[in-house]
Amino acid sequence: IVFDKKDFSKQEVFKYDNTIATGEGLWVNGTIYLPNLGKKTSEYTEIEQSSELLTFDTKTKTFSSVTLEHPSPSTLHALKDQKLLLIEHQNGMFSPISFTIYNTQTGQESYHRLDELNPRPYYIDHIRQLDGNRLLLILAGKALIYDWQAKKVLSQTILSEDYVSGVWVND
Repeated sequence: IVFDKKDFSKQEVFKYDNTIATGEGLWVNGTIYLPNLGKKTSEYTEIEQSSELLTFDTKTKTFSSVTLEHPSPSTLHALKDQKLLLIEHQNGMFSPISFTIYNTQTGQESYHRLDELNPRPYYIDHIRQLDGNRLLLILAGKALIYDWQAKKVLSQTILSEDYVSGVWVND
């Protein structure tokens, strides 16, 4: 749904295949990316796993999709570098946290698994890109600095707070 930003009146509605279950979308450089959680079965009792992101070009007003190398995209996170998306994968409660860093301009993908955090400590609460190769991740009472170029955790800190509601990084 497109709303007028002055009076919030509904302007246009764009529909896509209603058998596709999608997660929350993210607008990056004129394109809206939605994780395709899967296709509902004919009985609507299960969802078939997907490896796609549904995309909507806001200029041409058309839908298309991007097929990822790894399945189950679930949550999208914007990074400081505005051409990059971090795509969290949902691989089950007891699988290591995994994510793809996706370049929206080139289509290049970089897949990451945090095996040292297995069993899975819930979900990623917050992500901030610190610079060209380091991420700050907050999850399950821990703060991690992760080098996504070298694919390794540089440091871990146990947080004394029960819940972190936001993260700000001073540049």
